[in-house]
Amino acid sequence: MAMRLCRTAGPKLRPITTNIRTISTTAPVRSSGGSHSGLWTAERALSVGLIGVIPAALAFPSQGLDALMAVSIVMHQHWGLDAVVVDYVRPAVVGNVLPKVARGGLFLLSAATLGGLLYFSYNDVGLSKSIRKLWAIKGQ
Repeated sequence: MAMRLCRTAGPKLRPITTNIRTISTTAPVRSSGGSHSGLWTAERALSVGLIGVIPAALAFPSQGLDALMAVSIVMHQHWGLDAVVVDYVRPAVVGNVLPKVARGGLFLLSAATLGGLLYFSYNDVGLSKSIRKLWAIKGQ
């Protein structure tokens, strides 16, 4: 707290408290409002869950584990890229239109990626089996 002293008509000094700065100790909140600690916890839980989902899907290939792996990977990449868009495509820097276009494009990219992975899992050899086949290829 900054405090200045000023002289009055008499010999006494009294503090002037008009220039007091307040310091906020709360976390900043995005413009959408609300607390984002729940999303942060979900992001971390998904990251930890991927440590088990990916090896399980590769060890025991099935459509269910392929779908779980596809959804988990797409959610993980979407949340990561969303953080990049929110941090670097700010309205104060690039205007009000480009952040909306960037986030909309990210949603389209995530939806197309998830749709493609699920289509591949259910109508082709599957995500896990294709990764295993790629690993089985040996150089000549």
